[in-house]
Amino acid sequence: MQDGNAAGLDGVRFRPSPALRILIACGGLLGAAAFGATARADQPKQVQPPPAAKQPSQPAQKPAPPPKPAKLEHIRKAQAEGILGEAVLDAKGNQIGRIVDVLINAQGTPHAAVIEFAGFLGVGNRNIAVLWKALHFAVVKDRIVISLDMDPAKLKAMPTYKVDAPSVPVAAPAKAAAKAPHAPAAGPASGQ
Repeated sequence: MQDGNAAGLDGVRFRPSPALRILIACGGLLGAAAFGATARADQPKQVQPPPAAKQPSQPAQKPAPPPKPAKLEHIRKAQAEGILGEAVLDAKGNQIGRIVDVLINAQGTPHAAVIEFAGFLGVGNRNIAVLWKALHFAVVKDRIVISLDMDPAKLKAMPTYKVDAPSVPVAAPAKAAAKAPHAPAAGPASGQ
């Protein structure tokens, strides 16, 4: 547009008349004014609040005190020890495995402990569920010591505990022979 001519779509040059220039300029001004009015209409009007009437001064309310915690009780660490990962000892004091899980019953009390029996160099580890009552807990030098008075060879012969199994095989200690009455041995049948 060196000489005021504009190129049309088909490449033909045309020169707008002075009247057309005035119309285009007025249309642009009207559009800008309309856009500005619309933009101002979208903004919320700021309303000045009415002057506050003087009210008698009230003392500032104190915030509510924070709620009191539940009853707090301190116990010795040895009386509240986590047992997952803790060693399980046999009757001779040798480590036979580690507790890896605790199985609870419908009342929420422990029913069995899952003990991981280590294989040779960590190969062949087996998880066996053992009746909770078979475990013995003692505090030695501010640590909980867990022992199991069951034959480790018999425990290793138990079926492996599987998380997704429909039932859990649980090893229970054999009843002491002294508590069960002994039946006399049956001899050969007489009268034959």
